Amino acid sequence: MTLMAIVHGFGLLTLTVPENDLTANGFDNSTARTLLALFAFDVVAYWRVLGSDPGYVDASEDANDDAEDGERRACEKCAGARVPLRAKHCHVCERCVRKFDHHCFWVGTCVGERNHGRFWWFLLAQSCVAAHACWIAVTGVVGATVNHATWFDVWRDNAWSAMACGYTQMMTLFVGFLFVFHSYLLLSGQTTWEVSSEQRVTYLRSLPRGSKPFDEGAIENARTACFPRKIPKTWRIPSVETLQARENEQTFFQNDHYSCF
Repeated sequence: MTLMAIVHGFGLLTLTVPENDLTANGFDNSTARTLLALFAFDVVAYWRVLGSDPGYVDASEDANDDAEDGERRACEKCAGARVPLRAKHCHVCERCVRKFDHHCFWVGTCVGERNHGRFWWFLLAQSCVAAHACWIAVTGVVGATVNHATWFDVWRDNAWSAMACGYTQMMTLFVGFLFVFHSYLLLSGQTTWEVSSEQRVTYLRSLPRGSKPFDEGAIENARTACFPRKIPKTWRIPSVETLQARENEQTFFQNDHYSCF
């Protein structure tokens, strides 16, 4: 929380505190209200995901539930306890997390089955705030050119605005990339761990490279992530025939005309 406050506080400082053409002219009311609304959205999204339950595996749950024997794996870190498919042990939390994505120190917890949707909304809010702040910073520098005779005078009187431009652009690219990447993961039913470590994940190594065994369609994938069930979802790997049929399907990300990956 302290680090998040520093990141946002520095960005606000570069936009509003130093004397330059942007602060001298002031934000118009619509710009200020929009920034305030986006920041409020960001705070609420952050509060909802901060320290939230990612879907920890209950150590006392019955290992003989409706999951098949082959759908569970033994976790050496949890004294050999059998955990559901897609669960992974987090070395920071020291617990197994269902549909493990990654451990995020920004939100102080893992991202998993129960909070992946919340994390996505947080990235959306962050991207909106960063992009709007970037637009404000850029207009401050561009607008200053009408008040000065030379570019040297512009940069001399608007050094903080120039710094704000670089800072907000960097933040927009950073959170924007994460937002786009996690949008793809959420809509395709995948996780960061499964995509980045496909050849090391035991239940994916024997499958065709790039297959998405847990993809249930963009709408159902989004519903599962944003509205997780109280009863944990049981994941199963489809048959080889089903996976082969999916390879011929046309998707937004990969088709006969272009491929995003």
